Amino acid sequence: MNKVSILIPCYNGLRYIERCMNSILNQSYDLIEAIVVNDGSTDSSEEEILKFTERFKARGYKLKYKEKTNGGAASAIKVALSMIDTEYFMLLDIDDYLFPRGIEVLVKLLDSNKDYTAVRGNGYFVDESNLDKINGEFIKSYSEKKKEDIFEDLVYSRTYNWAGSYMVRTISYFEIIKSIGFVESKYGQNLQILLPISYKKKVGYVDYHVMK
Repeated sequence: MNKVSILIPCYNGLRYIERCMNSILNQSYDLIEAIVVNDGSTDSSEEEILKFTERFKARGYKLKYKEKTNGGAASAIKVALSMIDTEYFMLLDIDDYLFPRGIEVLVKLLDSNKDYTAVRGNGYFVDESNLDKINGEFIKSYSEKKKEDIFEDLVYSRTYNWAGSYMVRTISYFEIIKSIGFVESKYGQNLQILLPISYKKKVGYVDYHVMK
């Protein structure tokens, strides 16, 4: 089994932390670490995040926490990237929810396809007022599901780039990114991960809803 890092930027995300962290703790996959970067929150996000330290340890997971001054989501992910020591990683927004087999399904696809730099799964759109009501899916068309060369589709917004639905092979990403760097900004973290690893590289797809 290969270990997975889940990178989570958090800015004033107090109301979402328990749900997000519990969705990680409920995963069927056993080798996980969460890296949460508190991007200068002014609420009690820090206290709420650190409450999960022992629960993660009891589950056999690791929880890494870092606080920084506010600089935006991409700046938080840049910090989280420097803390990875796992074979695979993925981004997850603090208001997202992972289904229990989400990590396991993505890991299995990466494990069995060494030529993939990343893999992705499907997901649901929901509204905060009713998390059980499905408002739509990330992918519906068969042609979009079977594509492995998605670089131009990402550039032209013909396919989705949602955090939590992609898992990246760490060594592949860092081999590519060392030549172009990572821009610290308030936005753009998802595409800064996905565009380099999809340029002339294969990205796999599993038809399973990994998140909402």
